[in-house]
Amino acid sequence: MGYSLSWIAVKAKPPQAIRDEFSFKMTDQREEIPESDLTAVEMPGGWCLIVSNHTEQVVSDAAMRRLASSGCEFVTCFVGEHAIVTTKMFPV
Repeated sequence: MGYSLSWIAVKAKPPQAIRDEFSFKMTDQREEIPESDLTAVEMPGGWCLIVSNHTEQVVSDAAMRRLASSGCEFVTCFVGEHAIVTTKMFPV
């Protein structure tokens, strides 16, 4: 078995603006271990981390291009521990 998830960390935009950009909605649910399909947390230093379980991308390439063109810093990653594969890097 193993993990299969992706995450994106975004800086330089308020968390509500990030949720609006991706059409994500907040809930009142909390998890110690992120097992839902989609979870998010505000991190120190102005970063917002969004984790998506069982997907290769949290958001589309087009959404990442919009972030890049708006001056945001972001880092994204896919973790697929159940298979040996290589994935593309997002060009900036």
